[in-house]
Amino acid sequence: SATFCEAVGSNSAGNIGVALSWNGSAWTNQSLPSSVPALNGVSCVSATFCEAVGSNSSAGVALSWNGTAWSNQTLPSSVGQLNGVSCVSSTSCQAVGDSSNSVGGAALSFNGTTWSQETLPSGPSGTYDLYGVSCVSATFCEAVGSNYTSSGNFLGVALSWNGSTWTNQTLPSGVSELNGVSCVSATFCEAVGGYYDASTGARTGIALSWNGSTWTSQTLPSGVSDLNGVSCVSATFCQAVGDNSSSSGNSLGVALSWNGSTWTNQTLPSGVY
Repeated sequence: SATFCEAVGSNSAGNIGVALSWNGSAWTNQSLPSSVPALNGVSCVSATFCEAVGSNSSAGVALSWNGTAWSNQTLPSSVGQLNGVSCVSSTSCQAVGDSSNSVGGAALSFNGTTWSQETLPSGPSGTYDLYGVSCVSATFCEAVGSNYTSSGNFLGVALSWNGSTWTNQTLPSGVSELNGVSCVSATFCEAVGGYYDASTGARTGIALSWNGSTWTSQTLPSGVSDLNGVSCVSATFCQAVGDNSSSSGNSLGVALSWNGSTWTNQTLPSGVY
C-alpha cells in the first residue's frame, strides 16, 4: 500500500543484510537475525506477512515478517542462494535461486509452515540459475534466469508453474539472460534482461511479453544496455529499470514505462548509475 513497503539488500561491504520499512513518509531500519549477510528479494501480501530471501556464506536464507519482527526459516540443505520470492498469500509463496552444488537452479514453495524444494526441468543447454519469479495464484507463476552453455555463452530461461510442475518455455532468439519478471494474470507478464555479445562484449537490453501462450520480443528505446527489474499493475502500465550505455563509456541509470504498446524512456535525477 502507499503506507507499507519493505526493501532489502546488504551494506556496502556485502556482509550484513539490510531490511527497511516505509510508513508513507520515512524509511526505517529493521533488526535482522544474525548471520544474514545479503538479502536479494522480498514479497509482502500485507503489513503483517512478508518473505525475504538471500544467502549466507554457504546456503540460502529465508526470513518471515509478522508485523513486528523478522525470523529465520529452515530451508532444504541443497539450496545455495535465493534471488527472488513471490507470495500470493501467507500460505503460498515461491522462491527461486540456485542449488548449493552448482548443478542448476532451485525453486522452493512455502505452504505457511514449511519450505519444500521442487523439481526443475533441465535447461536448454547446461546448468542455469533463476533470478526472478512472479506469481498471480497458487497455480500460475513465471520464473526467469540464465542458462550457462558448454560453449561459454548464455541463454535466457523462462519457466512456468501450474501448481505442481515447472515447465520450460520457448524464448525468442537473442535472449542471453532474464533478470526480472512481473505478471498480472496468467495471460500477461513482462520479463526483462539483456543480450550479451561474447565476441564484442556489447550488451543490449531486452523486454518480452507473455500472452498466455508465447513470449514475444518488444522494441526498446535505443541505448538500453540491460534491464534488471520490472513491475506491472496492469497490461497497460509497467515500469522497468536498468542501465544505459553512454557515449563516454559510462553506464547511466535508465527507467522505462510501458503503456500497453510502447516502452518510453523517463527522465531520472542526475547521478543515477
